[in-house]
Amino acid sequence: MRRITVVTVGLALLVSACAQVTSRDDATRETAPTVHNQAVTFDQHAVDLNLDNLCGPVDDTRTVTHPSLGRATVGLRRPASTVGNGCVAAVGPGGQKLLVQEIYVHDGQLRFANPAQDATQNVFVIYNPGRYNGVMTLVPTATGYADIGWGAESPAYRTTTHAYYWVELLGPGGDGRYTIKMYDNNCEPDCAGGTVTTKILRWNGQRYV
Repeated sequence: MRRITVVTVGLALLVSACAQVTSRDDATRETAPTVHNQAVTFDQHAVDLNLDNLCGPVDDTRTVTHPSLGRATVGLRRPASTVGNGCVAAVGPGGQKLLVQEIYVHDGQLRFANPAQDATQNVFVIYNPGRYNGVMTLVPTATGYADIGWGAESPAYRTTTHAYYWVELLGPGGDGRYTIKMYDNNCEPDCAGGTVTTKILRWNGQRYV
């Protein structure tokens, strides 16, 4: 009789313990945070529409990788006349504005580098305002692309924060990165008879130096 009582009590304690563990597990499941996917769905219609809204009808586009947004589309609009302002615009996967920049070009000479993007995840656009080539670099930020650096007082083609005039784009090299070969003329005794020198610019994590 005593054995039966002990066994009965043991079984009761075991059932109670199991119930408590199950209750704790259920509570844990109920209070566990829900992880939501923040990725923006790609919308081709919104991308096309907003590129045109920013720049006017674009002539060429590239889809590139953006480190924060996953996907971006860059569009180019060349000027309708021989000389004038072209336009570079970038939008995110849902068509959101990432960058818009007018740029002075000659004879429609505005194009993407080939490839348009290198291992730095910067995007490269080649332009010519009438004499020498320039390279615009679209540098990703957390929410889009960095400002090119042309203020209202400076012509939209000269060397600035993220644009480099009178240059040649080289590569990509073995590291998957472009370098920029920049030319300079000391114009002594005059520009026609001056000494031309070159310098190779490399990406330092923020710009080309």
